[in-house]
Amino acid sequence: MKGCIKMKVKVADTAVKTLKDILADSQDRPKNIRVYFAGAG
Repeated sequence: MKGCIKMKVKVADTAVKTLKDILADSQDRPKNIRVYFAGAG
């Protein structure tokens, strides 16, 4: 994909669970989202 940056990062299991919950609750929204984790980067 042009203009898309893919990175592998290590995050806590709770962050992964939270992200999965957000995605599950947002099925009616666009597929592309931005996620910011405090302290990452």
